[in-house]
Amino acid sequence: MIMFQADDESVRGIFNAAAPNPVSQSELSQAIATQMGISVLTIRTPKFLLHAAMGERASVLFNSFNLSSDKIQGAGYGFQYKTIAQAVADLTP
Repeated sequence: MIMFQADDESVRGIFNAAAPNPVSQSELSQAIATQMGISVLTIRTPKFLLHAAMGERASVLFNSFNLSSDKIQGAGYGFQYKTIAQAVADLTP
């Protein structure tokens, strides 16, 4: 994405370096485990425990950012993979 913008002088401005189909950390872990043929156990830590341990800083772990790749795609950038499973499959030998 960065190289696309750097190589094309007509593409100007600020773009989100975000995937068109964002996934959660749990979904990413599951996709990697599935590709590797292993099972994974995700454990959810209650928010109140993290707030007790980290104070205000814990909110960073729970904030969600709603980013869009629409602008860069509108400029002509195309993503190679449509799903996280496709991307992870290409990372493994």
